[in-house]
Amino acid sequence: EYGMRAGFSESQLYDLRFAFESLDADGSGRLDKSEIRHCLHLLEKKVSQDVFESTFKALDEDASGELDFREFLAFIDVLGEGETDLNVFPSKIRGLEQRVIRRILEIFGQRRYYVAALPLQDAVHLVCQYLDIRPDDSLYEVLQVRSIAELLDLAKARAKGTKAKFGQTA
Repeated sequence: EYGMRAGFSESQLYDLRFAFESLDADGSGRLDKSEIRHCLHLLEKKVSQDVFESTFKALDEDASGELDFREFLAFIDVLGEGETDLNVFPSKIRGLEQRVIRRILEIFGQRRYYVAALPLQDAVHLVCQYLDIRPDDSLYEVLQVRSIAELLDLAKARAKGTKAKFGQTA
């Protein structure tokens, strides 16, 4: 169900499930870092060790050190079609790819179908509200983040703080 909400077709989900199970060398139902590195190798994606570590940490929502199938789908979504460097990072929020903006809104509890229906300008405005930043502010200077993984970590921390502030569980 998550995969369909994430925008994957039934056929893509079937293929991704097959790939996930094929990569899961130990049969644990989760992919560890070496299995994800193998996936990157198969996809011919070149990612530095630092970027790999920070991205893996950002996507490992339960901090288990492994990715379950849902987290793997997020990994595939973040990886993006044709992207070869996960460290490409714009200076301003307006420069973020739409998929990153969607991911931030989902971290703050917005449903994927709502996020998908939002015009990009409205999505950027909402992200700015959540992160307390203006669209033309420098992400590094204002938020002190240098990568997408750091930005996602910051969004998670702020979302957790927002939920705690209003008495919701994280």
